[in-house]
Amino acid sequence: MKGQEKEGEGVPGRPSEQPVLLATKLHVPENPFYLVARERLYESMSQALCCKLTSVIAPAGYGKTTLVGSWLRSAQVRFGWVSLDKGENDRLRFWTYVAEALQSSLPVSDEVVENGRRISPYPFTAERAAAWLIARTGDSGEPIVLVLDDYHVIESEEIHSDLSMWIDGLPAHVHVCVLSRKDIPFPLGAMRAKGSLHELDMSELRFTEEEIVSYWMRRTGKEPDDSLLQDLARSTEGWAAMLQLSVLSRSGSRTGTRRPLSGRHRHVVDYLMEEAFGKLADEVKRFLVCTSILERMNDSLCLAVTDGPDSPAILPELERSGLFLIALDQERCWYRYHHLFADFLQSRLPYDGAPDVSLLHGRAAAWFEAHGYMSEAIHHALEAGAFGQAADWLEAHAANWLRRRETTTLLNWLDRLPEETAGSPLLILLRIWTELMAGLGERAFPRISGLKEALNRWEAADEYGLLTRFREEVQIVDNVCAVWSGDFEHALRLIRQLGERDELPAEHVSVLISHGIELNEGTVPFIRGKFGFKGRIGQAEAYHRSYGYFLEKNGLHEFPFTAFQQVALSEVLYERNELEAAHDAAQQAVRLGWTFGVLGAYVPATICLADVLWADSRKEEATELVEQGIWRLEGRHLHTTRWFDKLTAKWARQQMSLGNAEEARSWSAYWQAKSMNGYGALSDCEPATRSEIGAASDYEWLTYIRTLLALGELEAAGEYTDKLLRASRQSGNLMSELHGLLLGAEIYSMQRQSGESHARLHAALLLGEREGYLRSFLDESPFIVERIVGMNRNAGANEPLYAGVTPDYVRSICSAADVAAVIPKKSAASPGEAFGPDALTPREREVLRLMAQGLTNKAIAAALVVTEGTAKLHLHRIYGKLHASGRVQAIRAAEQLGLLDDSTSS
Repeated sequence: MKGQEKEGEGVPGRPSEQPVLLATKLHVPENPFYLVARERLYESMSQALCCKLTSVIAPAGYGKTTLVGSWLRSAQVRFGWVSLDKGENDRLRFWTYVAEALQSSLPVSDEVVENGRRISPYPFTAERAAAWLIARTGDSGEPIVLVLDDYHVIESEEIHSDLSMWIDGLPAHVHVCVLSRKDIPFPLGAMRAKGSLHELDMSELRFTEEEIVSYWMRRTGKEPDDSLLQDLARSTEGWAAMLQLSVLSRSGSRTGTRRPLSGRHRHVVDYLMEEAFGKLADEVKRFLVCTSILERMNDSLCLAVTDGPDSPAILPELERSGLFLIALDQERCWYRYHHLFADFLQSRLPYDGAPDVSLLHGRAAAWFEAHGYMSEAIHHALEAGAFGQAADWLEAHAANWLRRRETTTLLNWLDRLPEETAGSPLLILLRIWTELMAGLGERAFPRISGLKEALNRWEAADEYGLLTRFREEVQIVDNVCAVWSGDFEHALRLIRQLGERDELPAEHVSVLISHGIELNEGTVPFIRGKFGFKGRIGQAEAYHRSYGYFLEKNGLHEFPFTAFQQVALSEVLYERNELEAAHDAAQQAVRLGWTFGVLGAYVPATICLADVLWADSRKEEATELVEQGIWRLEGRHLHTTRWFDKLTAKWARQQMSLGNAEEARSWSAYWQAKSMNGYGALSDCEPATRSEIGAASDYEWLTYIRTLLALGELEAAGEYTDKLLRASRQSGNLMSELHGLLLGAEIYSMQRQSGESHARLHAALLLGEREGYLRSFLDESPFIVERIVGMNRNAGANEPLYAGVTPDYVRSICSAADVAAVIPKKSAASPGEAFGPDALTPREREVLRLMAQGLTNKAIAAALVVTEGTAKLHLHRIYGKLHASGRVQAIRAAEQLGLLDDSTSS
């Protein structure tokens, strides 16, 4: 059927199954047949291109949608449009529609055409949406307007907060226009004071007398006389919907008759609605009332709901008659009623020969289900009181919404079910999964015991498959809850019980986790998150080896959940420096993660595999692997996900290691802008940290701190390292704490604070020995390895700074590092002899001393009373003589050669 959209459910590895958004929600409603060009308002709307935000606030019927839609067409400006409904209170769904609307307004590249214009089914935040937008629009600078229609339906405080910060950080050529019946529920004072807010309200939207005349003539073909014009102006008060009703009311009156209109708006609307509605044929009345329950409709759906004769083009005919119908697409296939008219029609449901409203909703539910629109099918089933049907559909399709983490929508549906239905074991199970995905573990954990009791009471001997599946689900979700809550002993006991089983249910018994539900919460590496027991790799190894035994025993090699187990194990093995085994597991996880579209496995596995290759001196392969991952995500528009940041952070680390300072600097600028200045646009205002350091972003923060070190910004690096340490200790994340300690040790050393540096390294070694870390020390920096080598050499002296750290552990790190090959011994020669004819000049030594103190190029120039260009020239000469690619390497080389030994006393 023309204009019909099929709602599919998919994963990134299976592009043909990607979810299809409702195109009608992304299409600006068509202009009405009797459009009046309102030039004064078009001129006012043109100010939207000079402001970050334009608000159009007025009650229903004042022509907000028509005004903005017709202005966009006349202005010929690029725009994206989203017609919101209550379903967009789900944060993921809201931002998915926003991203798709913006994407549709931009030029389409050959790559996009080739790969299809798909949006990720995975969670992404306002930060990611904005970063994507800026990346796609930053070059052209061509004005773009995003319109959010019916924003009053959004009640989510998270979305309000997201949108406020997002708008604040938009580049100058991107503008947002919000249409609402209520005031916008986030602060606007700052934008109003800066002149970046444009506001239109009811007083400006009212029709003037001139516009009333123009509209009347278009509708009736003749100009109203003065008396009628005064009557219309007084009775309608410029209200567009009232004016339309006046035409309908008077068009059927006898010549010469004029029924005066008076009273408050509500009374006038009631009167005019009765007048317009009363003139219609009974079958038209019945059609309108029956279909008023629909938020959007086409002829096929209307015929199903009204159970009427098959009569094509009903809706276009009603639109031409002026009955408050709004076309939602250019083909005029999908429509909706004006909100005011729909409210009136619904008030007529008990009359006018309409069937029972629950019957109408039931018919709508059946049509939507048959055509693949499951969200609307469930909504109408709930409205019809068909709770059993709604529950069945929820159970059958839950994996689709869980995979996309549309948890707000799911919880709203579950809350609407009566207790006797919602209390069924399968729906309790669904609620537990939903609450876990929504981060509401404290609600989910207590439900497990009740679920087990329900299972024991459930008698379904004739439904063996369902009962068997349910037992599997309970065992799995119990295990997941144990891991999520940090109950390692219980989690290990449960996974070992799985391994002891001799048989599994048949393949057709499909549990929810087999559908590719995203388990990783956005943490890289995987063992830094909950399923890695927050860096407790001893626990993680025991759990995932037991898990692997269960998978291997039962031949479960080709399932999404296997990808999670393989990547977690690969990271454990890599940290233990078992590189060959880590390589095999990571390679398997990369393949499974991409095949089944679970980015929470694919991205960490790509990073781990790159680490293994790098450690094996296969740097070119490692770099190509990460770049391929970035290309894959971009090709599928998965760069709108939070996972894209992880891969770009890994790429930045590789570039730093290769000495490509500019690439690392570019990534650092992007991350700084995104995290501190409003999601991607550098601001002239004082930076304010908006992206807190936490488990979901600490990998990026660690990378950012490392780039600050490479750029010589020691003070800022130290500040963020301290924040990272506080956050990791507060959350109990041992791996993040370890890396924070190692960074701190290096920063304090570069600041010539040896006592603090030793203390940080000592704390890191104590933590590392307790948990069994190896590669973290080797990968962090040459400085760390050098210090540990020094400890190993002085082991006989029993250095008190490292009390509690066994010599065996220190030797194990040195052995893993193969230190003789990578750490040169400090020369016994004098600094001058070390350089021979290329020895540093006195001025270069002075520059080196200031650089080691953390001064910027500008500060060095000021201290030496030279130009900044001269200071840079000295620095480049120093880098060349020390064979260094930047500040950090130069300082390390100078320390090894003793060039800074006399600088502290200066």
